[in-house]
Amino acid sequence: MREGASARRQTRESPSASETTTSPHENFALCGIRCPQMIRVVLTDEAYDAIASTLPKGAARWPMQRDRGQCFIQFEAAMVDRMRAVRRPGESYSEVILRLVELETSDANRPC
Repeated sequence: MREGASARRQTRESPSASETTTSPHENFALCGIRCPQMIRVVLTDEAYDAIASTLPKGAARWPMQRDRGQCFIQFEAAMVDRMRAVRRPGESYSEVILRLVELETSDANRPC
């Protein structure tokens, strides 16, 4: 009885060849699920905090990556397209985010 249990345990713990060579995007495609394209964007700490301040209490934050003093966050390509559409000449994505959050909070505080 123990030999059978340990054999089952070994097969569960050791990944098959297909599990080790298939990326998450390939797995989604095989199941017919469309995975959004993600784009890495440079943000300031202030812009990241502004995004986080708009999330409901207890909501998960997006993971931020740091590299050589810069902060990076992954956005869906559609979101980057929207930010690009409202971006002013010479304006960074961080400045776009701060401007939009400021507009949103000032509209929320304005009496009807």
